[in-house]
Amino acid sequence: MHRGLHLPSRIWLIVLALSVMLVILPGAADAETLQDTTFASGILNYTTLLLPAGAPVLTLLDPVIDGMNVTVNGNLNTVSPGVTITSASIDWGDGNVTESSDLPATHQYSKAGVFTINVTGEQSDGQSVTRGLSLELKAENPAPIMPARSNLPSNDPPVFIIILVTAVVVVTLGGIVMRMMLRRGEPATISDTRRAVEMQEEIYHQAMEQGDTITAAASAHICARMLRTQAENSSGRGRSAYFERADAWEKNARSAAKAGGLVRISSSSSESLPSAGDLERICSGTDIVPGVLGSVLRVAVEMAHEGREGQAVGTSFVVGDADAVLNHSRQFVLNPFYGHCPEERQITDGRLLGNIKEFAQLDGAFIVTGDGIVEAAGRYITVETSHVDIPEGLGSRHSSIAGITLATNSIGVVVSQSGGLITLFKGGKILHTIRP
Repeated sequence: MHRGLHLPSRIWLIVLALSVMLVILPGAADAETLQDTTFASGILNYTTLLLPAGAPVLTLLDPVIDGMNVTVNGNLNTVSPGVTITSASIDWGDGNVTESSDLPATHQYSKAGVFTINVTGEQSDGQSVTRGLSLELKAENPAPIMPARSNLPSNDPPVFIIILVTAVVVVTLGGIVMRMMLRRGEPATISDTRRAVEMQEEIYHQAMEQGDTITAAASAHICARMLRTQAENSSGRGRSAYFERADAWEKNARSAAKAGGLVRISSSSSESLPSAGDLERICSGTDIVPGVLGSVLRVAVEMAHEGREGQAVGTSFVVGDADAVLNHSRQFVLNPFYGHCPEERQITDGRLLGNIKEFAQLDGAFIVTGDGIVEAAGRYITVETSHVDIPEGLGSRHSSIAGITLATNSIGVVVSQSGGLITLFKGGKILHTIRP
């Protein structure tokens, strides 16, 4: 009994002692040689805030700068069970804000200058995290800016990073312990998607009134996915009600898709893939061999259906007009296909599927030539996406692929990680949706 009464005070003493160390260490760090936080790449500074327990974790990579185009990428994840990431908001510091469901995101600035970019991720229980970075855009940036931490003198110890990590760990652990002691037995919050579903329902009805059946079909699919997720997290009568509503929205999606000429493909049989005539029509006006697009679709359907080692995988393919696509994108990681002979990189070769599944974990898109040679994986699209018009609820991966098909004579294929929906883009528009 006596020891139990003093446990909170002991924890606070530990936290207080570590906090004093964190106050002293920055002073020592100032005496080190790490005085200049400006990188040669044009990235000036990062801003990191201490987070409460249970908040989402956001890690930002150094942005890719290509002229006036800036691509921000990172990882946004939850740390608490029963919650999901609901949105990612990027304030570019020039009055423009991009709302997305995932990273990366690309923005084109209208002029040079110093800008502070703030990225905010929010999860379904209302908690959020914000990370910021500052960068300087010059009148001309001839090449993309790659991570420049290696420019720092090698003999300077990363004291600031050690202090930052220590602070986050101390505050997080202290918060978790105190929350467990003071709020023990408090039930976990349940994600409520009602408002998001209502928004998609409104988009669906407006699109149907305007005769935009493609947008209506996509919104209906999104409604069905969200309702099924809610059903899986519910029990009793509520679970059955959510599944019934999801089935109803699936019917609405199929009706809208049929009215708009969308193709619905099932992964249960290869016979349900587009016919040779359909592929000819889709590839008309491009340098894409219809059989190549058919192979890409079969790979996409299998990935949507099976994922990688049973885990859902989201990825994208850009097929055709490869030179122009490469000119509108940048390699952010080492290209795993570089140096291999063309015969080993044919998308039509079924033996390549295992490699495609492995490399789908890399952020970025696969670039495939019109005759089926995989040129690259992990490729970041750097085109401006502000003129792209896609249904709300689709993420930055969809907008960037729509943008590249608008800027080049290519066809894009996107596999959604959530739900496995496959979307085909041509000319910046959704051409087909495939539900595995």
